[in-house]
Amino acid sequence: MKCAVFGVVLVGGAGPSAWAGARVRMASCGPRHAAAVTDAGTVWTWGEGRLFKLGHRDEDDRYAPAQIAPEAFGGSHMVLVAAKENTTMALTAESFLYAWGTGHLGRDVPDGGPGADNASSARVPAPVE
Repeated sequence: MKCAVFGVVLVGGAGPSAWAGARVRMASCGPRHAAAVTDAGTVWTWGEGRLFKLGHRDEDDRYAPAQIAPEAFGGSHMVLVAAKENTTMALTAESFLYAWGTGHLGRDVPDGGPGADNASSARVPAPVE
């Protein structure tokens, strides 16, 4: 999967009604998954779910964009997203960084963060300290 999207893009078509017609602020792709943040400040992920990189508490693959609950980010308005190999990160408007998936040597996800399996992984978005 290759992509890089910056700026506002209109998205429509099939899929969840909240996604159809959403205005995408930006999107990022890892090798096997993608993430997008909308103008409304919501984060959506899809693709391969292995190693919890989609942030939905499971390793299920998603074939259409699925929204991560805003509560996962403390209700903050999200502005940027980045998809890496097995980690996804998102930045709030207040400049707080969240990460989930499997991090390299625990650098991406704090030890014992919400949903953490160990020092280097989180099933759901966790604040980076």
